[in-house]
Amino acid sequence: MSRRQGRHRSSQPAGSTQIRHRVADSRNRGAMAAIVAAVCVLAVAGTAVAVTRPWQDDTRSATRSSTAGTTTTKPSSGANAQVVQVWTGTSDTSLINRLADTIGPAYRIAPAKTAGDADVELRPGTSNDDPALVATSPVVLAMPSAMATAFGAPTTDNLQGWFNRKNTWSTEGHAEWGDFRLAIPDPATSATGAIGYGALLTAVNGKPVGKTPDYTHPTPATFAMVHVEQLTVVEKSDSAARDLLNAPDTAAFAKTASAVLSTEREVAAHNARTGANQLVGVPLLGGAAAVPIVATPANGFSKSKFQVLLTHLRSPAGQQALRASGYRSRTGERPGIDGASDLAKPAAVTADSFKTARSAWQTAHRRNSTVALLDLSGSMTEKFPGTKTPKVVMMQQLLKLAFTLASPQQRSTMWFFANRAKGPVFDDVPLALDSPAHIKDIHAALDRAKPGGGTPVYLAIERAYKYAVDHYTPGRANRVIVLSDGANEDAGNHVTLAQVKAYVAKYYDPKKPVTLSMVLLDPGGNYKGLEQVAAVTKGSATTLRKMSEAPNVFQEALFG
Repeated sequence: MSRRQGRHRSSQPAGSTQIRHRVADSRNRGAMAAIVAAVCVLAVAGTAVAVTRPWQDDTRSATRSSTAGTTTTKPSSGANAQVVQVWTGTSDTSLINRLADTIGPAYRIAPAKTAGDADVELRPGTSNDDPALVATSPVVLAMPSAMATAFGAPTTDNLQGWFNRKNTWSTEGHAEWGDFRLAIPDPATSATGAIGYGALLTAVNGKPVGKTPDYTHPTPATFAMVHVEQLTVVEKSDSAARDLLNAPDTAAFAKTASAVLSTEREVAAHNARTGANQLVGVPLLGGAAAVPIVATPANGFSKSKFQVLLTHLRSPAGQQALRASGYRSRTGERPGIDGASDLAKPAAVTADSFKTARSAWQTAHRRNSTVALLDLSGSMTEKFPGTKTPKVVMMQQLLKLAFTLASPQQRSTMWFFANRAKGPVFDDVPLALDSPAHIKDIHAALDRAKPGGGTPVYLAIERAYKYAVDHYTPGRANRVIVLSDGANEDAGNHVTLAQVKAYVAKYYDPKKPVTLSMVLLDPGGNYKGLEQVAAVTKGSATTLRKMSEAPNVFQEALFG
């Protein structure tokens, strides 16, 4: 859905570069609840979203590496010094060669040519408390300089503008760059991806997201957090995301992504090994969102030798050497890279917060195949308790907003049931991916829906459930969502509670499960019967008796 909101521009000169700031309209949209997953993200507490902008320094990247000092220093310990090969995730040696190669009289450091050659690996970790922590590197949005300038500073207002599609490359005068897309290493397997995803949602929201948003009164931040998932391209690994940085020019880069979630050090490594398409690393949360870098020994590498190396890397001399090779110290001091600026101190990344961020990502990327089944019986014209809003209007508004926010990767159909000439159960919109055209058709069907007649809810459940089973989509959460006031009252419907339970049990397959979830609007004594039907499929039946319960009820019904 396109939303036009006013915005104001201001420019701030910095050398030859101007970064434009966008201020998103923060008016509450006043829409009904959105059916989406809860988002609990990595909380970067106490971090200001207003950030320094080191990429404005004479158009140089905050992570652009100098060519000076990239040759390996001769080992002071002589020819007998044992080499410890270190792998940093790339075969490029220009930065790791700057790492001090002497760690004592017996050992010196050298870059490994491949991961298999390494004695020790420096890799993204999951906690600042790891005893093997040796460095940090802020998560950044890696972009060509021209795209970073057009994108602007990563303030909350500006990020909401981009993810709510008020800002596009076309509105910024660069239609040739196509749609805005963010590439991210899979947070399910990548520490950089998980920490970066949590940081991005925190920045978009303007503060850590500690609870489920109130989808009954969604704000621009609520919409933007949902849209982050829709505009994200998931890469399978850190190396796959890193490969995207190697596009030869801005046009080639834009064909794959508008920005790549990476680290300051990865961008520095890219810029050090190529003269073409130098990239900018735009830090999220002012640099506070930083990936912990830990040292890990290869299998068979001597524990005593590793301890010698680890002790050196954590020493003042080792920290200085790591900063010279593009990392920040454990406490966040800037690296020895041209144009690097002081950023915020790294926020604590704990095992629990990391797990929460990863869980949020997995929830947001759950793919559904849904049959939505709406009661259009005459009783749905009654006012919802405590309001002046008819039950059917409440459900129509809810469903329209839910489909507006749906990911293009969801599959859905809209069904209705009531005693009508066309039959007791009817579907107006075929099962399909939620493209803009499909969502428009669902909105139109909801607008046409007028209540009246009996309530053949048992019969409707049977038919919708059989349809969902017949159209089962592997790899998705397949479900039937029933929205009704719950009373099975229809003169022409002779299906009993026992019969519908037996019918659903007959078609339920635990190897290809289709779940029944029900949102029941003040159903009175009919609640227990429908709860039993849902339980056959490991689903749920939840009751909504007052408006304040709406967010939790819909959350439980759809994702519980």
